Amino acid sequence: MITSYQHYEEMCKIAVEQIISKATIQFFRRKGLKVSAEGSGALFSFKDNYFIVSAAHLLNFESISKLEFIIGGNFGLVSQLKTKLVVCNSGGKDVQNTDISILQINNNLISEFEKYYSFISIEHVVPNHNFTSKYFYFLYGYPASKTKIIPHQKKGYIKACGYWTYPYSSEKYREIKSIEDFKVLFWYDKKRFSNFYSVNKMHGPDAPGFSGSVMWHIVGNVIRKKEIEKVNVNPVAIMTAFDYPNKMIIGTEFYVVYGLLREAFDLRGLNIKLKKSVSFKYIDS
Repeated sequence: MITSYQHYEEMCKIAVEQIISKATIQFFRRKGLKVSAEGSGALFSFKDNYFIVSAAHLLNFESISKLEFIIGGNFGLVSQLKTKLVVCNSGGKDVQNTDISILQINNNLISEFEKYYSFISIEHVVPNHNFTSKYFYFLYGYPASKTKIIPHQKKGYIKACGYWTYPYSSEKYREIKSIEDFKVLFWYDKKRFSNFYSVNKMHGPDAPGFSGSVMWHIVGNVIRKKEIEKVNVNPVAIMTAFDYPNKMIIGTEFYVVYGLLREAFDLRGLNIKLKKSVSFKYIDS
C-alpha cells in the first residue's frame, strides 16, 4: 500500500520528469578551452509569445552576448534567441532588488526550440501564492558544481538537481533589515540534501547555479504518468540569492514576474489582480 507521502513523492517525480525538467534551461559561459555553468532559467509562454525568465544578475545586457545554452547537443548563443530583453534591478542580488530578467524568444526559432524544451503557459499559472510551512516546495535547477564540460575533448557531465524545502517563518524576515515584501526566504542546507531515489540524507551541491531557477509548488492526486495533466505545477518564486551562514535561499515572488510580463511586454490578457502592488523600474531593448 502506498502511503500519502510516497504517493506525493511519486507524483512529484512525474511532474519533474515530464514538465519541470523540460521547462528548465541551463546557461553557460565559455572561458578559453572550458565552458563553465553559470545558472538556470525557466521557459514560459503566453499565446504566441515565448519567454525565458531568469535572475537579472545572471541574464542582462552585459552578459547576454557571452551566455550560451545547449540545444540538440550543441551550444548556441543566448543573444541569437532575443527579440526583446527586459532587465529589472540588475544592480545586485540582495534583498532590496527585484533581480528579474525576461528574454522574449524570436518566434521563428520556436519550432526548433520545442524539439528539446517545453514552455509552461502563463495562462495556467496562479501568480498570487500564499506561502506556508504546511507545504513543501521544490527547487529545480543546474548547480554549477554538478556540471563539467571540456568541449575540445568532448567530455563532461551535466546534472540537474532538485531540493525539497519550506519557507521561513515571519520571525526570520524581522531579522533581516530592509527586505522587500516581494522577497521570500527558504531553508537550504546542503548537508541535509535528499532526492527521490534515496531515503538517506546526502551532501548536496553548493547553491551557485541555482540562480534564476524556479521554486515550484506541486499539487495533485495522481501517480500514473498518463494522468500528468491532473498535476498542478505552479511557479511561486525565482531564486536570486543565497545566504550560507543562515542556511537560506532568497527568491522574488512570481507575481512580480507576472506583473512585469504584463507591463513590459503589453500582454493584455494577463488580467489577474496581483496580491501586492509593485512599481517596476526596468530597462528593455
